[in-house]
Amino acid sequence: MRIKNFLFVILLFATIFSVCYLNSEKEILFASEKGSYLFAVGSDSSNAKFYTYSAKNANDAIVKSVARGQSLFLDFSLVGEEYAIKKANQIKVEKNAKILFCEMGEWGRSEYYYCESIPYYKIIKGKKVNLQISYSLASVCIGSPMIFASY
Repeated sequence: MRIKNFLFVILLFATIFSVCYLNSEKEILFASEKGSYLFAVGSDSSNAKFYTYSAKNANDAIVKSVARGQSLFLDFSLVGEEYAIKKANQIKVEKNAKILFCEMGEWGRSEYYYCESIPYYKIIKGKKVNLQISYSLASVCIGSPMIFASY
C-alpha cells in the first residue's frame, strides 16, 4: 500500500511539473521594436523547423515556448546600421556577455559569448556558448544558444 501511495505521489508530481514546464512561456531574449525573430523548433541545429515573426508579433508567438533557439535579424536596409549595432552592444551589456572567441571571413565577423543569465548552451570548440552575434555588411544577427539559420 505504501509503495502504491509513493508511486502515486511521484506520478502526480511528475504530471504537475511537466504541465507547468511545457506550458511555461520562454521569454524573448532580445527585446527589440524592430527587426524579425526566428524561432528554431524541433531541433537545436540547422535541421530545425524555423518560424519567423516580426518584432511586433514575436511575443505572441506560440512556438516560442517550445523553441530550441531564437534569433533576432536586424537588416540594415530595414532598421538602419546604427540601430542594429547599438542593439547588439546593448544585449551584450544587458546579458553580461563574456566573449569567448571570434571568427572572421569575407562574409563578416561572428562573435561567441557565454552569459550566466541564459540557462542553456552548446559546446563549441570545447567552450559553453549561449550567445552568438554575427556582423555582415548588410545586417546583424543575434542568436541563442547560437544562430541556427544562415546569416
